[in-house]
Amino acid sequence: MTLQWYRGSHSPEDYCNFRQATKQAKHVFFDRCVSEIAKTNSRPWDLMGWIQQHKLPPCEAIHYHNKPCHTLDDLWGALHRMYNSASGREFNTLALDALPSQPVRDWARFSKAELTNKLSGCSNVSAPGPDHLKWSHLKRVIQVHSCATVILAIADACLVVAIAL
Repeated sequence: MTLQWYRGSHSPEDYCNFRQATKQAKHVFFDRCVSEIAKTNSRPWDLMGWIQQHKLPPCEAIHYHNKPCHTLDDLWGALHRMYNSASGREFNTLALDALPSQPVRDWARFSKAELTNKLSGCSNVSAPGPDHLKWSHLKRVIQVHSCATVILAIADACLVVAIAL
């Protein structure tokens, strides 16, 4: 209705009334959307664009054999063919026998300084991962000496188990 009044009069007051009515209608619509999502699945962060699947823009699509990869299947196929192109081919391991053997070295344990240094490069405002923890949480936890010792022990144990396998 306010749009019709503005179109008829072209007055600044009617334009302001039209803008206010439009603004109010947007607020009502989006408030209804937010409350509906909050009630149906209790996940209001579904409204955020950063949790949705990121689609490649067509101008930046990866090309494989001069053909753009627009779907996930195309991308996976290109990746698989690129990095597994030598699978199934015969190879000669005799070239490896000519290399001198090196003594096996023990893995150096992680240090608190190394952990602190690596975490300092992580953003405190980045989005949390699937565990809902941010880098800022981990930075605060490792300030407690006993917590840092446990986290470093877990990291060292992961390496020991991986090497044993």
